[in-house]
Amino acid sequence: IHADNRSGRDIPALDAALTGDQERVWYAVAAGGVGQVVNGIAGATYTAERDGLVANDVTAIAIAGAEVFFGTPAGVSRFANNLFATVNAGLTSLAVDALAVAPDGALLAAGPDGVFAWDANGETWAPLGSPGWRVKGLDWLGGTLVVLGTRFGQARLATWDGDAFVEVE
Repeated sequence: IHADNRSGRDIPALDAALTGDQERVWYAVAAGGVGQVVNGIAGATYTAERDGLVANDVTAIAIAGAEVFFGTPAGVSRFANNLFATVNAGLTSLAVDALAVAPDGALLAAGPDGVFAWDANGETWAPLGSPGWRVKGLDWLGGTLVVLGTRFGQARLATWDGDAFVEVE
């Protein structure tokens, strides 16, 4: 969680990408939707009420090519062509705690029911697997998917071996 010095509100998620000659930073404001900064200049802000974001409590952001995905307690919003769409088909829990783009460009979402992979052609999420606990973070280490979460109040870590999650003791 990052602190927003202007408003005093937390910034629970952010992601950035360089597209052509434009640097875009997307950020979430606690219970306040999302905004973007383009080449260092504050840009548009978006909310559920005004713009169709699935919820204002954004927990994760992932830039996947020309699309931006936002995870929330109410599912996932996709921003493409200046429009928001709710893309929850296939998710077994709408609570999305983490989003990440794999080195090969695949988009993953995670939450209480494990990790799901986005199928852009079918516009649906498919279950990848679950380590048996709520996944709160996703990342890659040397090409290996690593997940972080909690079980019975204890931090847990697991890696994906291509078939299943293997917990790191």
